[in-house]
Amino acid sequence: MQLGDLKTSAEIAESVIKSVALVVAGLWAYRRFIVEGEHEESLCLTIGTKVLPSDRADVRLVEVRCDLRNVGKIPCQVELESSTVSVSRVGGDIKDGNVVWQANPYFHARFGTNGDLFNIPVGAAMSRVTFVAVPHPGVYGVRVIIAQTEQAARLFYRRMKLPFPADWKANPSGWDDSVIISTGGAEPEKLKAQTVLGDTIGAQA
Repeated sequence: MQLGDLKTSAEIAESVIKSVALVVAGLWAYRRFIVEGEHEESLCLTIGTKVLPSDRADVRLVEVRCDLRNVGKIPCQVELESSTVSVSRVGGDIKDGNVVWQANPYFHARFGTNGDLFNIPVGAAMSRVTFVAVPHPGVYGVRVIIAQTEQAARLFYRRMKLPFPADWKANPSGWDDSVIISTGGAEPEKLKAQTVLGDTIGAQA
């Protein structure tokens, strides 16, 4: 066999190996994220806010609406005791995105107590509305955290081959969303919206 033939054979072998590797990787990704992922909860969380007038010039009422829809293929359970809504003062250069949230929320409330669960069928939705009186004028960050059950969280971490967090009880996983508003006007001025993926507010009494 000539040198040119050897080179051609090596190139063909390399091409076949790469093709097989791509097929295997594709099958692995399909099984992990499509087949197995179909058995995981999938929720869409959105929050809306309105700034309402009050009978005091230095106070405004913030209406916080939380809408949660099951967009997955299986029913979903939400742990209400660890699901919270909070309103915090914010500062910093908001227009440039350098937002500083106060460590202690001005308002913090749970959606339930004593391990309450809420079942959301496939395609169904739940809504919660909370009213919070805040000093005016001011800039506030509104944040909603929806906690998944520990069983669902363990399934997710197992599928992703990740260790289950030891502090999960204090900082449960799930879904959250936040928005920054100003009370400076009859209608809310949305200065900057952002989704916060980490730094979950810990359990508070």
